[in-house]
Amino acid sequence: MIWEKAKNDMKRIVERMDKDNFEACEDQVRRYFDFLKALTNLPEDSFVNEGVPQVSEEKETEQEETPVEPIEEEKENVSGEIGTRYRFDRKLNGGILEDLDGGYMIPERMVRHMDVQHGDTVEIVDRYPYKDQISYKFKIAERGNEFHQGRVQYNQCPVKEEAGRLVIDESKQTGLLRMNEVFHTFVLREHDVSRLQLQKGDIVDVAYYDNAPDQTIRVIYKYDIDTEEMEPTIENRRLEADKKKETKEKTPIFEKYPTINFSLFKNKNVLIVGAASRRTDFCELFKETEASVQVASGDEPKQTLRSWISQADVVLLANLESSHDASKYTVSRCKKEGIPFYETFNGGLQSILISTENALKRCAKLA
Repeated sequence: MIWEKAKNDMKRIVERMDKDNFEACEDQVRRYFDFLKALTNLPEDSFVNEGVPQVSEEKETEQEETPVEPIEEEKENVSGEIGTRYRFDRKLNGGILEDLDGGYMIPERMVRHMDVQHGDTVEIVDRYPYKDQISYKFKIAERGNEFHQGRVQYNQCPVKEEAGRLVIDESKQTGLLRMNEVFHTFVLREHDVSRLQLQKGDIVDVAYYDNAPDQTIRVIYKYDIDTEEMEPTIENRRLEADKKKETKEKTPIFEKYPTINFSLFKNKNVLIVGAASRRTDFCELFKETEASVQVASGDEPKQTLRSWISQADVVLLANLESSHDASKYTVSRCKKEGIPFYETFNGGLQSILISTENALKRCAKLA
């Protein structure tokens, strides 16, 4: 029974596989193989007949001679009803809902479209047949506010050519890539180069597991440079901010962002980690909110960062510029001290305000 169930689950995963989710499918199927290998190493008497109760020959004969009333076959609970909620777990490429249909893969394009994060809860809003399977549409029901400890992602990385190989060594958002505080160049896998038809000059997002960066790095997204709008670079953000200051009339913040509840901001201490290049913009922005703000790069000495975290009512992780180590340390300190925090990959002023508002709402619930 265990073997048959595993085979059927793997078959469903493979049937649902496409070019967008095949790496997540590969990871899921590999876990089944690891489980089955471990199972074969167990002593035989620990899984006799794989848990099926044994019936003696005498009882079998007795059952054959005794007429049994036919019973209606019990219907299985239908998985994936509209309104059902599931936890989302991020993978290198895409993600998975472990408890839906034996592991339902979410392709990277859907992850990006929904802006779903590791640990979020999603809800099924529609279901429909697709390629002899049931596919689903989801909405985010609840933010999980979890930080994926082992996964690292860099966005907007220019593809370069070095010694006949395609490589990346910087991000337009965060600058030169580092590994243990040392500048590092990643060689892109031939499989990704072929799958996405990569060439010098392309812009890509990559992800890897921090326990084996060079071995696990994957290209998870390729930008359409001609048509797709990308997050502005650090320098462009500075120039744009200067331009707005010179040409745009000052509009009260309450009129500019009418949907934000600014009463939550009053007399609060807000720490933003990972947006040092926009310190001036954020300090100017928060002046009108009656909240005090501290903007950190994340590269400060840990003692300094720890002190700022302790003094904050809420912490905002702006992951555009902070290193993985800085984000990891900040999350750890916030959890230890019970300080609400919120994570965002968007450095726009409105996004920062909305993310801060969400963190302050959590703060109000804890009060």
